[in-house]
Amino acid sequence: KKYFKNVTFLVMIKFLIRYMNTKIVKMIYNPVAGQRHHGRFCKILKLLKENFKNLEILETKGKGHAIALAQGLKKNIDLLLIAGGDGTINEVLNGINNKKIIIGIIPIGTANVLANELGISKNPNHLITTLMQGKIEQLSIGNVNNKKFIQMAGLGFDAHVVRDVNKSLKNKVGKLAYVYESVKEIIRHKKIKYEVSVGKKKYQASSIIIANGHYYGGRFICAPEASPKDPFLHICIFQHFGRLNCLKYSLALILGLIPKLKSVKIIKVKNFKVSHPQGEPIQADGDILESLPAIFSISKNKLNFLTAN
Repeated sequence: KKYFKNVTFLVMIKFLIRYMNTKIVKMIYNPVAGQRHHGRFCKILKLLKENFKNLEILETKGKGHAIALAQGLKKNIDLLLIAGGDGTINEVLNGINNKKIIIGIIPIGTANVLANELGISKNPNHLITTLMQGKIEQLSIGNVNNKKFIQMAGLGFDAHVVRDVNKSLKNKVGKLAYVYESVKEIIRHKKIKYEVSVGKKKYQASSIIIANGHYYGGRFICAPEASPKDPFLHICIFQHFGRLNCLKYSLALILGLIPKLKSVKIIKVKNFKVSHPQGEPIQADGDILESLPAIFSISKNKLNFLTAN
């Protein structure tokens, strides 16, 4: 019996390896996102080529190109890999036409918030295990004016930081570029009132974070109950104004205290509207995606992602 079990196990392993080698796998790769992690990405790429015989790499040439690459994908793909940061993932999601496609994440960006949410490791060996044996889960997708986002969106403080962050500095020092820009944003802070409509109720806010997952900006937490596996958005409405409150909210985010603040209202919704002030930028998954006015909603259609077991 022991011999039979060992033989059966070996046969299954050989079948799995053969199956993986015949899969049609495409990878959309953002080389800019991977500049600071080139060595790790080379190790990942070596393992990918060893395990996926039919791997084709589609390299992005600039902002928006990942959308076009995703739009051009054929429907016979077994696995789509996205090598980049949250912005690259967002572009791919906004280009995908095949709702049945299975998506695997290779985190080489600055924050990699979605990868943190899904428990995807940056370690090359652990990552390959997830891409080969991970659990396929259907995740809910957020919409803002019919454009998709997967993890988060924001108006106010964080949108201004995302808009104004120095891209060259970001490529050199990563997250520290956002810290530097956040300090500048607090110093030059201007009072802006956002008008939020949830059904018949209206709120005024100094900033708004829309969470489709509980992680924000890395491993910070704004809405602890939010999850892409749950078909709801969680709105974090920051209700106090002024430079000192802006500083208070920033420190509270670092310390994990946002959900405990009485001046932050967290609402679980299917859809809502932000109407004013017009033209204000909206960041989604770490890039500026839209501007006000905007309607936010959770999509009825879900996408398939590989997650860590």
